[in-house]
Amino acid sequence: MAEKIRIAMVYQLKRWVLHAQVYKNSLSMERTAAAKKWSSFLLADKMQDCCTWEGITCSMDATISEVLLASKGLEGNISPYLGSLTGLLRLILSHNSLSGEHPVEELVSSTSLVILDISFNHLSGALQEFSAQTSETTIRPLQALNISSNLFTGQFPSTAWDVMNNLVALNASNNSFAGQGGHNNFHGALPDELFNASSLEYLSFPYNVLNGVLHDANIIKLSKLSILDLERNMFSGKIRSSVGQLKRLEELHLGHNNMYGELPSTLGNCTNLKILDLKINYLSGDLGRINFSSLSNLMTIDLLVNNFNGTIPESIYDCTNLIALRLSWNKFHGSTEM
Repeated sequence: MAEKIRIAMVYQLKRWVLHAQVYKNSLSMERTAAAKKWSSFLLADKMQDCCTWEGITCSMDATISEVLLASKGLEGNISPYLGSLTGLLRLILSHNSLSGEHPVEELVSSTSLVILDISFNHLSGALQEFSAQTSETTIRPLQALNISSNLFTGQFPSTAWDVMNNLVALNASNNSFAGQGGHNNFHGALPDELFNASSLEYLSFPYNVLNGVLHDANIIKLSKLSILDLERNMFSGKIRSSVGQLKRLEELHLGHNNMYGELPSTLGNCTNLKILDLKINYLSGDLGRINFSSLSNLMTIDLLVNNFNGTIPESIYDCTNLIALRLSWNKFHGSTEM
């Protein structure tokens, strides 16, 4: 059985490499001629050394460690058996024409896979909840998951967070997900399980219909975040003081939501912040409570269309790296320093 699975995996890799060669050569010759040129490759011994194939990288012991076939014109399904490739670290299949249901459990459950990128394909269907056996076993090493710009539907599996505790970057935008969990049509609140992924550095769910509030207890769990992008949703409530504990935060995108209230003074603790985008909300109060002098790395401040009042604080001019400052459509008064 194991040998049959191995043959099936190698055969799919071979088909993909064939597609890649045909796609590359179709720019300079007829596609049919290119296909004929490489047809013998597909018909050759399935067990030949795949480490010599384009896009395939092997480790010293001849174990496949990388499958890098982005933008190669690939078509067809993704075999669930790829998750059984012991030693596979990176699987990059983005910007192709792959279709069908994606074997997310089999790949995410890999005991070796660190980076999985299947973005910009035509993959569809619902991502099923992980089986109890998968969820209860050892935490998987996956650190980066990009499934954006596909045709996925249904709910994002809540049990995924029990398995992906080492996740650093997640991009699930541009799909048709429903339920908890940008351009997806996600609705509802972010699941509490998501915030257990304490290794997350990049969290992006823009252009959805997510709502609810961002609770202190959840925010402080994501202390390693460098980018938080929840723009164009329906989040409400105040920006919590716990945001000041995100010491690594470089980009905060909460524009086009329903946030209200004053900005917490603890925002001044985010000394690595480069982009502060809070435009088109219902935020109010005096910006003087923020010590912008401590935010010298800021390059963009966008507070357009809110209800801020008072004068523009002098400390904002200490942001010497500032490139863009948008404060219009608020209730500021007084003169500005130029």
